[in-house]
Amino acid sequence: MKFPPVTRFLLVLLFTLSSDIHNSLHLFSLDARFCWEIKHSRVAFVHSFQFRVITTHFHSSLRRTTRATQNTLYYDQFKVTSISSKSRNEKNHNYYRKDIAYSGRASGVDETSQWNHFLTYILDNYSQIKTHKISRQGLFHFQKMENEPFLQEMIQDIISLQIDLGSARTRTSRPNGTKDDGKVYFASLLTPRDQTDIIRLLGSRQLYETMHCFLNFLTSSRNNILPQNHRHFQYAYAAAISALAQSSDQKYRRKAISLLDEMDKLGIEPNSYVITAVFLSIDGGIAVREMLKRVRSYKTIQIDIHIYNAAIYAFSRTPTNNNQSSMNDWQSALAIFRREMPKDGVKPNQQTYASLLQAFAKSGQIKVALSLFDEMRNTPSVGKPSVKVWSALLRACSLAGDWKRTIKLVLAMNEEKVDINVLHLNYVLAALAKSGNDILAFDLLNAMQNKAALSFLYRTCADNVSREFSSEDRILPDLVSINTVLTAFAEKHNKSKAMSLFHEVQEGKHTARKDYKCVVIKPDIVSYNTILSMFEDPRDVVSLLYEIRMTRRNRNNPLKPTCQTYTNAISICSRCNPPDLSMALELLKDAETKDGLIPNVFMYSATIWTAERSGNATIALNVLNLMKPKCKPNTICYDGVMSALGKQGMIEEAMKVFYEMKNDNIPLSRNTFQGLATAASRSSVEMEVLLNNLRKLLTMLSEDEKRVELCGSIYNFLILGYGSIGKVEDALYIFDSIRQTNSQCLSAILYVCSTSHPARWEDAITIIHSSDIVVGAQGPGKIEAMALTYAIIACSKENEGDEALNLLELYGMANNSETPRVKVDAINSVIAAAGRSGRPDIAVKTLNEMSTKFGLSPNERTYRSAIVSCNQAEHEKKRQRDRSAMSSNLNYEEPLSFEYWEVALSLLRRMREDDIHPSTQTYTSVISSCEAAGQWQRALGILRSMTQNQMHKPNLFCFNAALAACEKGNAWLEAVELYERMKAEGGAVRPNFISLNSLLISLEKGEQRELAESIYKEALLRKIVKPWKMTLDSVGSEHIKAMDLHQFSRPMAKIAVRNVIDSLLLKVPTHDATNDLIIIIGKGHGSEDRKAKLMPVVRDILTDEYDIESNIEKSNVGRIRVKSEVLMQFVQRRSWK
Repeated sequence: MKFPPVTRFLLVLLFTLSSDIHNSLHLFSLDARFCWEIKHSRVAFVHSFQFRVITTHFHSSLRRTTRATQNTLYYDQFKVTSISSKSRNEKNHNYYRKDIAYSGRASGVDETSQWNHFLTYILDNYSQIKTHKISRQGLFHFQKMENEPFLQEMIQDIISLQIDLGSARTRTSRPNGTKDDGKVYFASLLTPRDQTDIIRLLGSRQLYETMHCFLNFLTSSRNNILPQNHRHFQYAYAAAISALAQSSDQKYRRKAISLLDEMDKLGIEPNSYVITAVFLSIDGGIAVREMLKRVRSYKTIQIDIHIYNAAIYAFSRTPTNNNQSSMNDWQSALAIFRREMPKDGVKPNQQTYASLLQAFAKSGQIKVALSLFDEMRNTPSVGKPSVKVWSALLRACSLAGDWKRTIKLVLAMNEEKVDINVLHLNYVLAALAKSGNDILAFDLLNAMQNKAALSFLYRTCADNVSREFSSEDRILPDLVSINTVLTAFAEKHNKSKAMSLFHEVQEGKHTARKDYKCVVIKPDIVSYNTILSMFEDPRDVVSLLYEIRMTRRNRNNPLKPTCQTYTNAISICSRCNPPDLSMALELLKDAETKDGLIPNVFMYSATIWTAERSGNATIALNVLNLMKPKCKPNTICYDGVMSALGKQGMIEEAMKVFYEMKNDNIPLSRNTFQGLATAASRSSVEMEVLLNNLRKLLTMLSEDEKRVELCGSIYNFLILGYGSIGKVEDALYIFDSIRQTNSQCLSAILYVCSTSHPARWEDAITIIHSSDIVVGAQGPGKIEAMALTYAIIACSKENEGDEALNLLELYGMANNSETPRVKVDAINSVIAAAGRSGRPDIAVKTLNEMSTKFGLSPNERTYRSAIVSCNQAEHEKKRQRDRSAMSSNLNYEEPLSFEYWEVALSLLRRMREDDIHPSTQTYTSVISSCEAAGQWQRALGILRSMTQNQMHKPNLFCFNAALAACEKGNAWLEAVELYERMKAEGGAVRPNFISLNSLLISLEKGEQRELAESIYKEALLRKIVKPWKMTLDSVGSEHIKAMDLHQFSRPMAKIAVRNVIDSLLLKVPTHDATNDLIIIIGKGHGSEDRKAKLMPVVRDILTDEYDIESNIEKSNVGRIRVKSEVLMQFVQRRSWK
């Protein structure tokens, strides 16, 4: 029996006041409409206990029955349509009661049992139930289900279940989808609106595959429920596309456009809602412009402001492939605003400007954003900027880290009476955090907590500090404010301040405003993750994880570690020194066992890179194989494995992983190829085999993957590899196959040209001129400095000094504001080439112009090369003087020129002034130049300074150069002193053949024959000089012992011959007189123009001093033969005397 509302209310009030709660609650449960009326009535209950009981029942009853009272409700942002209580009747009243009991919120009954009971009821009582009742009431109770496997099972039942109409065949009207056998799909009993609701439900649960399967069933040919106009499927597709657009997985977001393609195939014309949803799935770039062109092709769609706003807002999202085109998205958004919207007669609104400002914020175009904002304020038709527009502009300044401008905008909002909330101050905090002002951000947070935020901002950026703000007490920090300041401390590695703030929050010292009430702020998992990111010791990580788990005891704020928490924790294990791989593996295990988490790709990636830093490629590979059944590895995971394998030179395993990435369509990155190249460079496999395998690998790559930005390291390895085995032509072929080279590959091919034998200087010049625009270079014409250096070295090695200088002048000139465009090694090679070419003037000039012309400072090798060139020039002058003296040109006058020994001394002095320590070779060259000029005193002075300088001790070359200088200066006494000093020091500076030669020349010039002969005999005992050697006779059939005077000076040759002839009179002679004496003359030390100087000297000694006849062999004019008969006659004559 139904009572009027007033009667029902009086009955309830009577039962309540009489404490008959049971009857009053029974009345409430009879009709939901009454509960709704009671809730909105203004009757005040005076009995407090009964009021609390009835109120409690009102709310619980309303939660159960509101679905049946309101026509439109919203759950999880998805519109759900329920049955109106007005349409109920007694005929199906029992059905609704059973439905509520079995498929509603029956306690103790699981979801699957509820659903199965509902299906059983439908199959048994279909003839008594109207179709739209099943559609609206039957499925409604399952829209709050959280069990995803159950929802998937429910959709499979809806798709596959067929109902036998039975006695319903006699009905005059059958539902759409009825087959000839009298069976109908369960899905055909759903109204189009409820079909759309199911798609929304599945999308909200992120069951995209199931959603797509259900959508395909609705539009398939086996389901005959499609109306002829297909209009209601526009909303179904709009719901599906909108759900995909809100996914965080790019794989599902890309499927939104494929659904639009399906609509075109089915002939379903999209409406503006569908197009707007599609734009929500696009992340900027070229795809937005292409979609706009596609929208214009639809005749039924008129592009309105909503579509334009969605398109412009799409440019504010960052594409996954963040290339150069995405950096210009703000220009594309502005072009739509400036050109296309006026062309279509569409006027912008507040949302348009807000979307544009968001696009400018992503690209960091602050000036453009401010200009557009001023334009909007000067456009009366748009109206004053809304809070949304101000927020977009604040976000732009915040992302750019312009904290001063952000504060000024907040103060401008206050001047224009715009409501300022905590979100706007959070933008200020974010700007301070991005700019590194962590202390100022902390001060602002305290000002917000003290309800003086705006006053603080005025004191920070404005002159007026005496203002009072009535709205300041409403702006309190929230949890986002706390986390932003913690992030600022984390970015500045200010751990002490971060921990102090974190403990304050834990102790409840910070409050926020929520629902017009002040509530205590408690740290959330983001706060813990931020603190965790600052730790360095893995043991601290374990303690913090334990603290997070202990928050479960707090019913008000229980926390649970997330995958991000464990990712940060494992990353700390990777960053510590040395990396703690065992702790990382333990954390990966604890995530599953202790916190019930399913490790995601980021956790596995962090673990793999920890193994990579630990140098354990085996564990990195094992973790990769472990994660495959649970989640699909991404490029970062594979790159970590490739890097670990590369460090250990495991090229075979690296190749397997690479082919696995190709087969699984894993995007290849630059690190992928870098790891592969590193593995090849450290492998023990034969170089030619590696090169062949890598060339084969290149053939498998797509044109996009062959870009030098990706696989430049492989090209670089191939070029250097072929160069190392001498296959320069193959290296040039690899270089020519690169579409657009980069600086590394250009440097590699030029290095090969410079190190080949002979150097390929012509190829180097051709390459450097034809490859003047390369990726990543900074020189003029974009020539990389190292590449230019190798090209110059290649020319210098082949003494092509003019070509080297041309390259240096063309590409090496540097402006004062730029970094050097060439390396010091190139300058050094040019100076060395100038010295070898006899152009010391160019060498010294190039050295003097290094700083002003090329922006480089000379190093020790630069000075050494210049000094060596001066030494070579001085020796060349000496040779010219000697040749003039030999030609008896008494009128020879030396041309006016530099004294290069003085230049060498000047350069040595400059080195010391520039605090560059000369090397021993540099000292040797200076001494040698003084020796060539006859400046023996200066040579000895330099040698003496080396002895005083403890950094460089003189070596054998220094002593020999000083001895040669004494020889030229007839300083035999100083020469003997140096020789004795060399013998005393011994080791690496003990006298050698050259030392002895110079000393004997000095002694001859000083007419010290006896001393010279004594020193020579001592040298024979010390084996400094070895005049005897075995050689073939004139016929070439027998080995004989001969006296070899090659490289002997005339004084040494004289002493050597005298020593042999005199020894014939001793008991143990040096040579047996019964054998012919063979003396090999050769040219001799100091011979010029292929004329042997020793020949007349030796024959004169034998004839004049010993009266011994000698002959020159006819078969070898470089030999003197003294027959044994002559030697025996000499012995007999001298023995008789």
